[in-house]
Amino acid sequence: MRDEAERGAATVVVLAVVAVALVLAVVVGAVTSGHAARVRAQGAADLSALAAASAERSGMLADPCSLARDVADRNGARLVVCEKEARGVVRVVAERSAGFGTAVARARAGPARERPGPADHGDR
Repeated sequence: MRDEAERGAATVVVLAVVAVALVLAVVVGAVTSGHAARVRAQGAADLSALAAASAERSGMLADPCSLARDVADRNGARLVVCEKEARGVVRVVAERSAGFGTAVARARAGPARERPGPADHGDR
């Protein structure tokens, strides 16, 4: 027979295991939510940069950054920075709200011959 002092010890252990599992589930959920927001922010930044660079190159809009802002909005992000660089290259920064903060993504787009490659450190 068990000692009366040990009675209910299994209940305490089960409650501790359940508490640890709940904390772990919350942490995994937060990390997953942050990663998903980062991926969506990157997609919005990429699409915004491509749209602005295309508009800049074709000359169809006076302000390509207004198109980039619209594209970011339609993809659930907010355009923070849109800069037209030399020779049709556009650089953007977009952010999207995540569960516990803000996911930020950067992108550049423009003619391939104008963007520095891996060996070129941007000395042009």
